[in-house]
This record gives sequence, C-alpha cells and structure tokens, in this order.
Amino acid sequence: MCREYKQVRFKAYHSNLEKQSRVTYKILIPKDYLEHRIFSGHGKEERFNYQDSIILYFSNDKGSGTLNFKNISDSGLSEKKFTFLANEKKSFSPLILNGKDEQGLFWKEYIE
Repeated sequence: MCREYKQVRFKAYHSNLEKQSRVTYKILIPKDYLEHRIFSGHGKEERFNYQDSIILYFSNDKGSGTLNFKNISDSGLSEKKFTFLANEKKSFSPLILNGKDEQGLFWKEYIE
C-alpha cells in the first residue's frame, strides 16, 4: 500500500539563557489524519490523529502535561523530575523517552 504524505510546519519560540528565537519545525507525515489545534494561555499544540490510534503532536506549552504523562509516570520518572528535564534542558540534544503502555502499544516522547 502506497501512502501519500504532506509536509506540516509548527512555528514556535525556542529560548535559552542568552536569547529567544523563532523556529519552524518541518516534518513529512502520512495524510489521512484529523488535525486538532489547541490554544491555551501557555502556548499552542497541534495534533494529528490517525485511525490506527497514532497521535503525532507538536507543542510549545511546557506549562501543561504531555499526552504521554501516564506512560512516563508508569516508567518510574516522577512528574517533578520530568518537568525539570523538559524545562531545564540546556543542551542541543533532544530528550527522548519511550516504552510500551499497558495495552502493549509503543509510545515515544521527543522533547527538543
């Protein structure tokens, strides 16, 4: 089966100790998704939901939880430690957390 793809963009601000700069993330994703945009007082989030239960999302809101919060918590990482890692990360390397949930489905959290 050949899938069609679409390039999506997510614009956000990236800040470190010295300055804040605008960045645009671009990714090629399979079509046939339902798109949801969520705006809050902290930031914005875009979700791409697929029929097979996959959810791809971008968010610049470090003040609210992640869709994978329960999975991260079940893996032994406390909410306090996760929040610290997500908010205080100063390196250019992404923070990648992943595993399997209670139903045996794989999940991955990629924080840049």
